[in-house]
Formats: sequence, C-alpha cells, structure tokens
Amino acid sequence: MQFLPSSILELIEALRSLPGVGQKTAERYAFFLLRQNPLIARKLSGSLQKIERGFPLCTCCQNYAENELCSLCSDPNRNHRLVCVVAEPLDVVALEEAGGFQGTYHVLHGLINPIEGISPDELKIEALLTRIEKDQVSEIILALDSDLTGEATAVYLARQIKPLGVKITRLAQGLPQGGEIGYTDPDTLARALDERREF
Repeated sequence: MQFLPSSILELIEALRSLPGVGQKTAERYAFFLLRQNPLIARKLSGSLQKIERGFPLCTCCQNYAENELCSLCSDPNRNHRLVCVVAEPLDVVALEEAGGFQGTYHVLHGLINPIEGISPDELKIEALLTRIEKDQVSEIILALDSDLTGEATAVYLARQIKPLGVKITRLAQGLPQGGEIGYTDPDTLARALDERREF
C-alpha cells in the first residue's frame, strides 16, 4: 500500500492495534474518518488525548474516575457494605447495564494468570482487603469470569477474605462456561446477581 500517504498508513496501523480490528476493518475506519466532517476526527482525537494523559483510579473501588471517588462510590444511595468484585472496568459497565444492583464494585484490573506472569501482587487485592475492614463490608460478590483464571482468582480471594468474617457469594449459574462478564447479556447478568450463591 505504498501508494497511500504515510499519515493514512499510520492511521490504519494504529487502528489495527485495537482488539478485534483486522486490516480490512482498520482500512474501512480510516477511510470513513477521511470522508467525514473534520469535527468528528477532531472530537475523536481530543478524546484519545485525554485518555493518553491517563485517568486516576477511584480511591475506593479502583475503577477509572475523574475525581477522587467515582460516581458510584460517591453515591450515598448505594449500599457500601455490599461489594461486587470484578476483573475489569468493562465488567462494571455490563453489570450496571443489567440494572438492579445497588451495592458498589471493586475492580481488580485483571485475573491471576501464572502463564502470562500475572500474580496476585499485580492486582488490586490489597486495596480490597483494606476496604473490607475500613468500610465494614458485610458481603463480597465474586463476579469473575467462569474460566480457569477466573476460578483460580475466586479461590485465592476466598482464602484471603474468609478470615475477615465476611460473607462471600458467587454469581448464579447461567453464565456460559468460559464466558466473560463484560460480554454477557444484561438479563443473564441481572439473574445471576439476584440468584447468587454462597462461596
């Protein structure tokens, strides 16, 4: 594709680095942006620059936030003694879209995975344990993927949390084996939260 200007090739290459975007999709996106009103590209560019500067983490739940506390943790109507532990921020989005959950969340930012070199020390587990004692949490819901790394992380967390005397529950069955929370439909997630079981 040497016949294209280098700036367009750079854009295509940058778009290809996104998950699920192959060469043809990256080309379609690039040419879509070229054909559109320049305001769209400027808005996209501005959003990407904000992300490049980074977002702080909520000091409570470790999710991305614009302030010290995210909007969920600063909401006085949420039950702060009920904490749903998830692997990624996308999982919070999925569970919130499912509706009905009135507790708060804790984002680990990954799962224990020795093959990829991710140990418990690299996750936000210590912050969770500190929070359990500080906020007098009464129940922890482990809303982790039902694959091998999700199960290993759940078992590890249960061993760390049980001595603190906190009730530990898991999402009810209905999530597909090996499925990811962030890609599960809202109705299934809402049912899984309502029918959670003790771990």
